[in-house]
Amino acid sequence: MSRSYRWVIVAVGGLLGCVAFGAMFSLPVFLRPMAQDTGWSVTGISAAMTIAFLSMGVASLAWGSLSDRFGPRLVVLAGTGVLAVGLAFSSRTASLGEFQLLFAVLA
Repeated sequence: MSRSYRWVIVAVGGLLGCVAFGAMFSLPVFLRPMAQDTGWSVTGISAAMTIAFLSMGVASLAWGSLSDRFGPRLVVLAGTGVLAVGLAFSSRTASLGEFQLLFAVLA
């Protein structure tokens, strides 16, 4: 593998990390419209982000171990897939508890 190609992997991983954090931090932007459209409390929707940060801390241990075992390319690809599925399912939820679970654990 050439040296220049390795930097492409690093750059793509960084870009996907920025997209992931952008997805997480976009929740406050949509907080009021979500509360108005769904009738859920602002506190309940905000709790989803708090739970998400706690689960990110716990999941980072597993993702780090997987990255050491299988390499960062596969782990970043899997993380991107889990994020996409989590955001898609979170957008289709019918209850606040379901939203908190899906957004916090998958996204």
